[in-house]
Order: sequence, then structure tokens, then C-alpha cells
Amino acid sequence: MGMPLQLEVEVMTYGEEERLGENRFRLVKKGYYLFPLDVPILIKRTEEDVPVGEGVIERLELGEQETVLYYRLLKLKTTN
Repeated sequence: MGMPLQLEVEVMTYGEEERLGENRFRLVKKGYYLFPLDVPILIKRTEEDVPVGEGVIERLELGEQETVLYYRLLKLKTTN
């Protein structure tokens, strides 16, 4: 049985990220997504927004119909 899978080149948070530390975040997305690990990637709130910053995904977990991202923000381009 197959499962839908998307390959992403940007992280869209939709304001659902959880701060774990000073520059570390956790984001849970419904469905299965693949992201590049250990390389800089743009972080955006929505598809239409300008990037809020640049981060590195350090860990990716897939299971139970969801994807969990753990990322570190490298550069902040806007203020909260």
C-alpha cells in the first residue's frame, strides 16, 4: 500500500512552531514530508509570506501520519 509523500524546499510554520530553546524549534505537520537535513533552508510563516529567517533541520521524524521537524534558526530576517 502506498502513502503520499512530499519533498519540501522551504519550511512553512503557519505559526505552529514550538520553541524548545533559544534558537531551536519543533514543528509537527500532518502527513509525510521530506526535508533536506543539515543544510540551510528558508523558514516562512505561509506560502505567500517573505521568509522570516533561515534554519537548519537537525532531526526529522516520520510516523503516525505526521512529520516532526526539529530545526535551529540560523538567521532571523524579521522581528516577532
